[in-house]
Amino acid sequence: MASSSGGGDPIGWYEGNTLVVETTGFEPRQIRVYGGSDQMKVTERFTRVSPTRLYYAFTIEDPKTWAKPWGGEYEFYASPGIYEYACHEGNYALTNILSGARTQEAAAS
Repeated sequence: MASSSGGGDPIGWYEGNTLVVETTGFEPRQIRVYGGSDQMKVTERFTRVSPTRLYYAFTIEDPKTWAKPWGGEYEFYASPGIYEYACHEGNYALTNILSGARTQEAAAS
């Protein structure tokens, strides 16, 4: 049964120091991956590789849509503090604010 948001039903567990999140039950009319079906399964892996880096990998499986699973990976680097993008959607001045902050930081170092 898909969640009411259409974003699927995620289930998470740890494999060693890796958080694995498997999501199924997507609402077909709201699937965000182009062409996905109600059989789509997304598996995400989050692994802390250092105090300042997080390794992220994902695999998407959907036998109705793709001949074989596909995915990608990325390594995130920590920033000094937490920035919540969702609180600033549509705030077009934010780019300039952050640019000014980076300029101040560079001048201070």
